Amino acid sequence: MSIAGLSGPTTSLLNKRQSSLDYFKAKSDYVEKPLTKQAIGGALDILQKNTRGWVILEPYKGVMNQISSSAIAFPHRGRNLFGIQYQAVWPSEDGSPDQALIAWLDGLYSYMAPYVSYFPSRAAYINYIDLQLGDSVVAGKHYFGPNFAKLVQIKRRIDPANIFNQPQSIPTSL
Repeated sequence: MSIAGLSGPTTSLLNKRQSSLDYFKAKSDYVEKPLTKQAIGGALDILQKNTRGWVILEPYKGVMNQISSSAIAFPHRGRNLFGIQYQAVWPSEDGSPDQALIAWLDGLYSYMAPYVSYFPSRAAYINYIDLQLGDSVVAGKHYFGPNFAKLVQIKRRIDPANIFNQPQSIPTSL
């Protein structure tokens, strides 16, 4: 049995070596309304064209709804039925991206556009960093929606020199 790519029970957690050096590309979406049969059928057609890509559907609602979407940075509560992670993986032998696989993933993501959540930007999950979303200001609106401006204020107060940063981190100004 394998869970999260780990081959054994707790011994896998003690192994300090990464089991796979494969590359991957991930994108994400949220869904507010049940997908139509047409949407599911089209997505399945695209998925069947590639054996190194998949989607993960993560259900929402339930206890998640007990915390307001504005109470913490994570805004994807209440209205979303589930999140989608689109992922593609390729081996690391040559160290270069698999452009055909990335194009396939981008095609699946584009196909799903009419069926997913926008508020006001297409929503995305912060743990699936997607540099194609844009710079830190543009991406922040995808990841944090209406909570983004508040996070910028906090960042400005706590890290005004922007020491802790990466290409899509919270900026110190909008």
